[in-house]
Amino acid sequence: MVKTSIIIFAQGREQQLSSCLWSIETFTPKESYELIVVGKELQLEENIHTKIKYFEIKDNPVATINKAIADSNGRDIVFLYGDTVVTSNWLPRLQQVLYSTENCGAVGPIGYNSSIYQSVPIEERKEYSTIRDMALVAAEYAVHNKGQVGHSLFLDAFCILFTREIWQKFGPWVEEYQCPAKAVMDYTVNLVKAGYDCLVAKEVWLHNSFYTLDEADYSDEQVFRKMQGFASNYSLGFRGDILELADLQKSQLTIMDIGCACGGTLMKAREVNPNAQLYGIELSSGAAAVAEHFGQVFQADMLTIDKPELLDKFDYIFMGDVLEHIVDTDGALAKVYSWLKKGGQLIVSVPNIANISIITNMLMGKWHYGDSGILDKTHMRFFTYKEMVENLTRHNLAIKKSAYSHLNFESPAPELREALLNLPFIKVDPQDLDAFQWVFVAEK
Repeated sequence: MVKTSIIIFAQGREQQLSSCLWSIETFTPKESYELIVVGKELQLEENIHTKIKYFEIKDNPVATINKAIADSNGRDIVFLYGDTVVTSNWLPRLQQVLYSTENCGAVGPIGYNSSIYQSVPIEERKEYSTIRDMALVAAEYAVHNKGQVGHSLFLDAFCILFTREIWQKFGPWVEEYQCPAKAVMDYTVNLVKAGYDCLVAKEVWLHNSFYTLDEADYSDEQVFRKMQGFASNYSLGFRGDILELADLQKSQLTIMDIGCACGGTLMKAREVNPNAQLYGIELSSGAAAVAEHFGQVFQADMLTIDKPELLDKFDYIFMGDVLEHIVDTDGALAKVYSWLKKGGQLIVSVPNIANISIITNMLMGKWHYGDSGILDKTHMRFFTYKEMVENLTRHNLAIKKSAYSHLNFESPAPELREALLNLPFIKVDPQDLDAFQWVFVAEK
């Protein structure tokens, strides 16, 4: 059997390392792997019998990981966090996906504390408190998700499998990063940019703890932005809430995603309908360079695009949190109308400026812009429900559906909310106060 090199990053996870090693010994075919631990050598429990090679971290953890991988000799390489616990048949299942297509660059499992692409939805999660219960949970996911494979724009560092051939082709991880989370994200984004698939083996569920060291590392995010030309938190996700409002099974489906970022939403649409014609518009050249692998992407401002071939073309146009960034709302909606087919639909989301948190802060004299949220400092326009209804209907777009999302936090001033709802001289809709974001489906 071909040997696999399992590289375990143990720094800050030493207390959980024994469980990680025990699970590898228990659930991995014997004599099929070598074990390398990046971190200080520990006195392990007597039930750990596998020979382990150690690489002590003297300076940069990512540089040490690169040395460990270079020194390994497996055809396949697995990188694991030291607090990950593997489950039955995990490695053969991951390898099956890795070699299922010549275009696979790397593969990862699913877990609870993972990115949007690899996380199990909260409503589908199963409780466990013992190793036995954990094994049963993993077995249930294996049966329920048998053969299911998803696509991702990047993979999480808690467990990633790739070939030595890929490693030799793309070189070591960038050592400007201090921690592996962003280094792995950067590496796998580069795979996607080069035309490879990053796949998620949905029948492989592993126990993974909350990130404790590296997910919030500000300096690594700055390195990532320098390397890729976009912010990871804004550009690497997808809009599942928008996709679920569209009929993706439609024959000869055409979609335009305005503000498509790195193309995650287009990628997920293609998973459902491989024959769909997909288009995107994205201002960031770095993000557009990733998105272009999932459709025809224009790196431009939508207001300046002059493409006669786009007129009356689309079944759906997506604008997920885009309209608030555009100076000319009317110009944007007029262009959307011209691009939609008769009967085509715009699915648009906007933050709600009438949210009770904004009203409360304003009454206290606060109007603070930040890096995210309703008062994101990049927002140029603000909307309420009624204003959006007027905007859409003024452009001959008939509203077919509207919904809102809200944040799960207590109202900063519940008494104020109740007082506003009970004003004698004005009718206040509670949804206007509670909504964090509005989503509309509007038809031409």
